[in-house]
Amino acid sequence: MVREMELSVIEGEAEIRRAQGTFVEVFQAARNEDATVTIAHLGYTHRPKRVLWLPEYGIWFHYELLTRSRGTMYHWNAFGVFDPRRKDIQSPLQSISFPISGIRRQLPGALARDGRGTVFVLFRLGRRADLRRQGSLARAHDGERETEFFDLGPIESTHFVKRVSEFVKLKTEDLS
Repeated sequence: MVREMELSVIEGEAEIRRAQGTFVEVFQAARNEDATVTIAHLGYTHRPKRVLWLPEYGIWFHYELLTRSRGTMYHWNAFGVFDPRRKDIQSPLQSISFPISGIRRQLPGALARDGRGTVFVLFRLGRRADLRRQGSLARAHDGERETEFFDLGPIESTHFVKRVSEFVKLKTEDLS
């Protein structure tokens, strides 16, 4: 089912920065504790990093501002499902990354606003056709085109962390 509402992908740097700040705050508020682990990820420096452990949801979260090989920066929101207190090295199973500004279709995440100003988190389907079968889809004005996304819902929804944890766990099922 595709959500029928007017959504537009956010392009402004200040608005993306505010939404990214809210994104992090939501996970900070839901966390049970912090842990330090080495995040092992292709193309990523393997150094100990602080992650937020959310045992109620069975996920951990890490945010960092990263730079791609060509110098473009982006907001990297990494998630995993293994208890970081029990394993020193963690591999993120999913990331929901947003550009610093503009539209970057090579990044999986997008922030969008509806007509009332509510900010939604969207995930580009790309080659992930399996997500179409998982339910919540939304169409958004994505620059000069309209794009179909997997809809994670409004950042400030009381169910947002639960929706993200379910989404991360879909990725885990893909690996089994």
